Amino acid sequence: MRMSKWIEREHSAGSAETLDHMTGRRCLKTHAPSHLVPWAGGVASGIGGKRRVVVVTRNPLDACVSMFHHTVDLPMFLFKGGFQQFVNM
Repeated sequence: MRMSKWIEREHSAGSAETLDHMTGRRCLKTHAPSHLVPWAGGVASGIGGKRRVVVVTRNPLDACVSMFHHTVDLPMFLFKGGFQQFVNM
């Protein structure tokens, strides 16, 4: 978490630094789609200048399986179905 922070977690905790004030490498994680990245110009703004933007995505099936396990493991979701039912939802 120190090397690559979740943007949403930092903002919800009220401890987010602006990108201009971050020191060292600026490696951030987010669940947001690439067009909602929190810097002006989006992903394309980092291409061509002195900045690099590397977008890494996750295999959709892997993400679905992970979300299924989080849903089943957290009682607050009250989900008792199987994986196929989860996928259909």
